[in-house]
Amino acid sequence: MKKIYINFNIDESYFFKHYRVFDIGNNSDYFDIERTRNSFKDFVEKSIRPMLNIFSDISLTHKDKLKLNISITGVCLDMLEMFDFEDVIKDLKKLCDKGCIDFIVSNYYDSLSFIYSKEDFLYQVKKHEKKIKSTFDCTPIAFKNTRFFYNDEIANIVNSLGYNVILTDNKELQRYGKKLNLSVINNDSDISDLISVHFNDKQNPIWPINSEKFFKIIKQDTKEFTSLFFDTKTFGIKFTNSTGIFDFLRNIIISILDDKELELSFIKEFTVNDGKEMINIKNYKGSKDILNFNSNQIQQSAIRELYILEKQIIATENQNIIRRWRYLTHNSNFYDMMTNTEDFKENKYENPYNAYIYFMNALNDLIVNIKLNEKLKIKNN
Repeated sequence: MKKIYINFNIDESYFFKHYRVFDIGNNSDYFDIERTRNSFKDFVEKSIRPMLNIFSDISLTHKDKLKLNISITGVCLDMLEMFDFEDVIKDLKKLCDKGCIDFIVSNYYDSLSFIYSKEDFLYQVKKHEKKIKSTFDCTPIAFKNTRFFYNDEIANIVNSLGYNVILTDNKELQRYGKKLNLSVINNDSDISDLISVHFNDKQNPIWPINSEKFFKIIKQDTKEFTSLFFDTKTFGIKFTNSTGIFDFLRNIIISILDDKELELSFIKEFTVNDGKEMINIKNYKGSKDILNFNSNQIQQSAIRELYILEKQIIATENQNIIRRWRYLTHNSNFYDMMTNTEDFKENKYENPYNAYIYFMNALNDLIVNIKLNEKLKIKNN
């Protein structure tokens, strides 16, 4: 039977306050908790919860056949607890206990540490694995990096940590391959983008996209498997319930489960048996994806100053300082500084320069906190 691998990525980040230079040294609350709470509530109510309700409904009739993959960041799990959405965690655990979903490890704060700090990358991966184990009582063996970034060095590290599979999403890469003991599976973006990008696009030649058309595309795909990786916000946020996106999701999953030639599979079960080696990818130079995070001067400045502080931050042994620094490592903080567009509608802070100012003010406050912490250590000794 042809295997279908479906992964849903769940992530969220904190909104900065309008953190002013006058706040430095006087107020170390960098994030707008109320705005973050409201945004996250919207995400839960419009996207995560209705999606999980669909999975739970399908599990009642297709329990032994339903196999879906979830990659949820540590930051998002923290928010579920902090903002009193423990019922979502319980729903995820119920589906996991039934054998209907499996979890993918990532780095806890969805950071770019894999480029700038291997030590922090290892810390975040291990922290996320521990969180998944303690929350859902399962041992994940598949890995997804921030934004699916991949190269040989990441593969070597992930392989050394004992993971069996790594997910990628790069049109320049081959669909799958082997790297050491690691199986590499790439997103079939030519198919998944029909939903992620073009679901409600009237310029799309196959619009309107419905489950029957999409199922036919999957069936006609002659490849030995199909991998479909989705951002959860595609369902309910990017495309609202009124577009029919949730009916589509329910129907396409059921269609796959009811077909005698197809089966849903956990990504951890993916193995490369034909010996195909993954092509060597040494670095990210020229990658359009990474340029969204570190291509301009303000992004480069913010990232450089952030990681210059790392050793001093860790040396404080102050968990409040360390935690605030790690929240600053989230990739979206740099994405919001992207200037190579004239359309800032999706920018959280009206424009990228505000994002940079709030970020750098927060960093400067951390520097003040480092000095105060050092003085306190000396005094106590």
